[in-house]
Amino acid sequence: MRSQPGARSGQAMGCAVVLGVLVAAFGAGPALADKVTSPPATNVDYSVAEWIPVQSGGRVKPLDTYARETARAITGKEKFGELSAMDLLFTLCFKGESLADTELLKIGFQPFKERAGLDLNRQRFSYRELLNSPKFVEMVEAVRQKQAGGMGEDLDRIEREVSNVYGRLVQMSMLMGGEEPRFVPTPGGRAEWLSVAQVASAPAIGGSITGPWNKMGDAFVAGNSSDFVTASRELKDRLADMKAQSYPDPKHTALEIQYNRTHPNRLAQIPYLLAAVGFLLGFSYRRRWLYAASFLLLLSGFAIQTYGMVIRTILTGRAPVGNMYEALIFIGWGLVGLAVFLEAMSRTRIYGASAGIAGFVVLVLAHYLPLDPAINPLVAVLNATWLQYHVTTILFGDAALTLAAAVAHVIMFATILAPQKADLRRTAIRLMYRAIQVGVLCLAAGIIFGAIWANASWGRYWGWDPKETWALITLVGFLVVVHGKQAGWLRERGMVLVTVLSLQLLVMTVYGVNYFLVGLHSYAGGDAGVQLPPLLIGYLIFEAIVVAGYVLAWRRIEGKAPAAPAAPRETPVAQQG
Repeated sequence: MRSQPGARSGQAMGCAVVLGVLVAAFGAGPALADKVTSPPATNVDYSVAEWIPVQSGGRVKPLDTYARETARAITGKEKFGELSAMDLLFTLCFKGESLADTELLKIGFQPFKERAGLDLNRQRFSYRELLNSPKFVEMVEAVRQKQAGGMGEDLDRIEREVSNVYGRLVQMSMLMGGEEPRFVPTPGGRAEWLSVAQVASAPAIGGSITGPWNKMGDAFVAGNSSDFVTASRELKDRLADMKAQSYPDPKHTALEIQYNRTHPNRLAQIPYLLAAVGFLLGFSYRRRWLYAASFLLLLSGFAIQTYGMVIRTILTGRAPVGNMYEALIFIGWGLVGLAVFLEAMSRTRIYGASAGIAGFVVLVLAHYLPLDPAINPLVAVLNATWLQYHVTTILFGDAALTLAAAVAHVIMFATILAPQKADLRRTAIRLMYRAIQVGVLCLAAGIIFGAIWANASWGRYWGWDPKETWALITLVGFLVVVHGKQAGWLRERGMVLVTVLSLQLLVMTVYGVNYFLVGLHSYAGGDAGVQLPPLLIGYLIFEAIVVAGYVLAWRRIEGKAPAAPAAPRETPVAQQG
């Protein structure tokens, strides 16, 4: 039976409402949350200066990357008001005093602000304001004494925030004093690069470096863009002529600058969202061109993300799974890649719609949450082959299970908005189960790989670390769906509800353990853990509403189902004939 126009419009409206909520919640929220006032932009040309290599964070990177990381560390964002990252960096280096009273530093942790005597209604504070706060200075001194006594690992949440804020002030001070950035490579085997302040008194190279650097400063203060470019080129050539062994390949520098400019993991959000819209509309308006366009959009988003993943791999020499930000973008990339393959095989629109929504949400979360997107090397103990197998396999399993959970949500919305489409639900159940099978297999293999690496590193296969424990709990949760279907314990409604419940276990494993529990895999007390609860509460309320709507819709479906015909009464043999 073909659906009526009214039903079609209602389904399309439902799709629009769902996607509108997603865009409003995850897209507009960050933009409205933090309005800042900054000095005007400088209009200086940084096209040469951005190529100057700098040593920071355990690796050599272009000044463009260093400026972006510095801006994020100090202000929480790459662009502060009208100031670009390069504007902010050079203003701190050459006109630092002009920013001393600018409210640059974002502080959101209320207990810290209360203890330090800061205004609880403000989010940003200035360099001078914090240094002139007696309570804050006392707190810093208490933390320094505790660290000096070998108790740095026993800092509580407020003390960690004190250390973090003080570290940002120190970074600003070093930039103002010429102790950062470190762009002067050292000859021989010495690994640490030097700053302008360190080489100023060196008779061999001091003048050749400080001369063009001071010219850059004079041109920047005067707003003379052409002189700034000339001085930047002179400094860049002088540094390259030193022919240090650790100087980077210009091709890698160009690749990193291109990555910074394109923001592939942000760019991919657009085709993912458009693909989701196209696939969802395709359930009501079946047009070949609409399906083809939606599939190409999903594929293009995946290609953009793949480009970004490849660049991060080239720059680090490892799989891009070294921190929480990289884990999220890997999950988004993995679930879309799997969905592209499965959608090409099934051509049902279900995988495409689910992956478009899930990929969009995961990437938005990666950039909305206060996670560090910096490309950093791993510490030696983590840079192991078995660990790479373990983490990538685990995350691909998480990606497949996230895709399955997204399909479960499509089923719930289909039940609520189009209860008459029983065939669609049955098909989606089959596809959800297939994704769960892939996810369970990869998650189990990843846990085994992790045990092998743990034995090689720590001499034991299993230690009941919170991450290990919750990964096992998540695996068991999704195994309930697998065995429940095979044994006949779970049917359509049960499989969907258990899958959604297991998604919450996955969220706890991927995010909750990292920031709310203490263990070998966790960063308990990080900023993301402090900022998440309002979003987490909103998400849980959303899930509760959708699940309740799904259960009520099922009850209506069961109530409308025709009763089974009564069995005909048997006529006694004596009465026959």
